[in-house]
Amino acid sequence: MSYQSFGFLFFSAAVLLLYYLLGKKLQRWVLAVANLVFYTVAGPQYLPFILVTMLATFFTGKKMGGIYEAAETQLAACTTPAEKKAVKANAKKKAKTALIIGMAVTIALLAVCKYTGFVMRNINQILKLFHAPKLPVFKLILPLGISFYSFMALSYVLDVFWKRYPAETNFLNYAVYLSYFPHVVQGPIDRFNEFNAQIQDGVKFDSKNLVFGSELLLFGLFKKLVIADRLAPFVTHAFGFWKETNGAFLFVAMLAYSVQIYADFSGCIDIVTGVSEMFGIKLRKNFNHPYFSKTMGEFWRRWHISLQEWFKDYVYYPVSASGLMRKAKKHFNQKNKPRAAELFSSCFPILVVWLITGIWHGASWNYIIWGIYHAIL
Repeated sequence: MSYQSFGFLFFSAAVLLLYYLLGKKLQRWVLAVANLVFYTVAGPQYLPFILVTMLATFFTGKKMGGIYEAAETQLAACTTPAEKKAVKANAKKKAKTALIIGMAVTIALLAVCKYTGFVMRNINQILKLFHAPKLPVFKLILPLGISFYSFMALSYVLDVFWKRYPAETNFLNYAVYLSYFPHVVQGPIDRFNEFNAQIQDGVKFDSKNLVFGSELLLFGLFKKLVIADRLAPFVTHAFGFWKETNGAFLFVAMLAYSVQIYADFSGCIDIVTGVSEMFGIKLRKNFNHPYFSKTMGEFWRRWHISLQEWFKDYVYYPVSASGLMRKAKKHFNQKNKPRAAELFSSCFPILVVWLITGIWHGASWNYIIWGIYHAIL
């Protein structure tokens, strides 16, 4: 059920009708059932994967929440700073153990489904050099939207661990967030606290939401169907027969591809954001006129914004504040190389972010090289 299909539009309209007719108390249940139907239609074989991620991270958050609550009770009975420090350290240690388990399950599912084939192919290339027999390459299921809902699940458990907000105790709220059908396939990558604040008390009907959402939906369909899909045959032909194509024609095709990929991705985001707006649920902004950027850094702050913000909050800052960075800076300073310490502390986290960004986009070496290229820029 692609976002630009009549099936998706009819499905969204039917869900929207029930959503407001049944009232605020049942809205979360309507969305939960709609999410289940949408995902089942896409492929029932995908359901176990999102369910395992959902259960693992929900109970991880709940476990950490219980640990922190117990620590608060113990802190109230403490009489000295040393006792309080010990209680906090013990709670953090237990919460970290739970966090590692929850994250390991989520990352393992993503890695096995998405990267097993890539790893096996590279191992076989190495074995070939030594004339060793090849290993079988397994073709595994790639669950719909796993790259997106895995990141949303990871952001939730990390936010709970860092005490940015309390752990969710209502499984329905968390299930609706993680499987929400407008954003589950290609984002935006939302945050639980922002999403949950909009659904937990229900949404009052507002005609403005329907009008604005419909306008955004139509604009997204125009970008996707009229611009992107009309440019696609021209671009595909030019790149498919590049040996027979002159340089000027390929240059035009390259520019056309830049327009195509933007209209395609941002058009689909406009469609799902418009649909969500009709439900009274605002999703994160994902594009902000990226081709008007003056630098590459600015471009990536305007393109796929929710992904870049995710990497900033959950990779860049943690790496920058990690023990490895502190040891590296100490090492360079001891050798009287403050400039090297400064360069390492500013460049290494960026390299890590873009390596992961490249790997996240696709399981192939061209994406890894692409990530390093943008890290350098």
